[in-house]
Amino acid sequence: MQIPTTYKQARASKFWPQWRAAMLAELQSLKDHMTWRLVPRTDTKKTKVITCRWVLAVKKDERGRIKRFKARLVIHGFKQQLGINYTETYAPVIRFETIRAAIYYAIQRGWLVLQYDVKTAFLYGDLDELIFMEQPPGFQIDGPSMVCRLLKSLYGLKQAPNIWNKTLHAKLLAMGLARLDSDYGLYALKKDGEVTLLLTVYVDDLLLMGPRQLCEEVAASLQETFELTTIGTVKYLLGVEILINKTRKQIVYSQRQYVLEVLKRFHMENCNGSATPEATAPSSVEVPATKEYLPYRELVGALQYLVSASRPDIAHATRHLGKYLACYDHTHYAQAKRVLRYLKATSDYGLVMDVQPGQG
Repeated sequence: MQIPTTYKQARASKFWPQWRAAMLAELQSLKDHMTWRLVPRTDTKKTKVITCRWVLAVKKDERGRIKRFKARLVIHGFKQQLGINYTETYAPVIRFETIRAAIYYAIQRGWLVLQYDVKTAFLYGDLDELIFMEQPPGFQIDGPSMVCRLLKSLYGLKQAPNIWNKTLHAKLLAMGLARLDSDYGLYALKKDGEVTLLLTVYVDDLLLMGPRQLCEEVAASLQETFELTTIGTVKYLLGVEILINKTRKQIVYSQRQYVLEVLKRFHMENCNGSATPEATAPSSVEVPATKEYLPYRELVGALQYLVSASRPDIAHATRHLGKYLACYDHTHYAQAKRVLRYLKATSDYGLVMDVQPGQG
């Protein structure tokens, strides 16, 4: 299905009732969090009023089936000015390799691996800067003479990830968890020097790993501050299907649906498959960057995510392609598409990890 990119397109869509319901749900959540208050435009004086837009998406399961329609109100953060309405922007992002290691550690000990989602996570952070925003497209109150004075962080703000990370970090520290220096997206709870629970954070996606009672206690404590959606045993995370077989002590990571989406994105869904991801001697000649637009960097980025999560079999080819991000031409792009043809033939491939006994 075609996802609308504007409010006008959403209204013209045959799925307008679903999009409208999603927008109303988002607005209600923003209201519940007291994200802004309406003020006369004259109150902004010389302060720039920033526009916003609706970002629409459909939430799918691991098989690509639509679970629900989503609408997110996003401010145009690219119109912010450094030192005037934002300063700090950094927020750590957990590596998928860390997530795999944590799940391995959990299964080795017979722990549960439970998934949670923090609803409207960015709205929990208080905003210190003075920021005015136009009212949401299609939902103006009292006309254009009124604008939104932001009180809370909002999606699209340059400082939003930083504010949310600090908010969640403070809560986790207060609960007794410690952040690991090896990856700032991984937290541990210890008792008598032994790790009793692990928690991974990817923006608003959380994995709790530990004995059931302890996981439930930690989740309940988080629920006191944040609205959590309990998803259950992890099966699908960040575009990766995760199959945990406790009987066989085995974990399988695969990305078939993600591969199909990448093929479609780069117009390769009907291509012929390839038995290998690269030629015996791929081109290693540096050339001046082509003036013609080619989505080479975007394609290599998609391949790099596959490598990090579930497809080490394309690591060598992807690493080679990554050498030419600043000086690529049609030859390099053809090599990248060769990897896509290999993925077309092997979309069901994944990473199988046999969990060894012991406390390593």
